[in-house]
Amino acid sequence: MVKYIVLFKLKDPNDAEAVANVLHTMEGKIDGLLSMETGVNRWSREGRCYDLALTILFRDWESVDRYDVDPLHQECRKFIYPRRADGKTVAYEVE
Repeated sequence: MVKYIVLFKLKDPNDAEAVANVLHTMEGKIDGLLSMETGVNRWSREGRCYDLALTILFRDWESVDRYDVDPLHQECRKFIYPRRADGKTVAYEVE
């Protein structure tokens, strides 16, 4: 399995809940996406914190590749990218 984590820095941190809701529209609709969790940051350290975390568990690397080009994911990006100031991703294998 693959754990996929994204940290979002938003132009307006108040958009974090709306972005999380949009991300969850993909849950259960993309083959190989086993689980999804989002968390809105509630702790502030100026310049150090991101606003939203996304953690997805995928069946395998092929599932990650399918997710990346899935039309539903592309629609989510259309909502998120104008609101995003920065994003960082890490993906790694888990048992």
